[in-house]
Amino acid sequence: MRISEAFHATLTEKKVPHVWHVDSGGHDWPVWRNDLYLFAQKLFPGTGSR
Repeated sequence: MRISEAFHATLTEKKVPHVWHVDSGGHDWPVWRNDLYLFAQKLFPGTGSR
């Protein structure tokens, strides 16, 4: 996590737009499923359920 936090701090310092999201789980399927959903919303905005 330290490497990710340092990378986030560098991006923030250099004013690079980014999303910093920390989950309360590990590398297991429920966490991945949720994060993939959130990432897909960023990739394909406006294509959700109608």
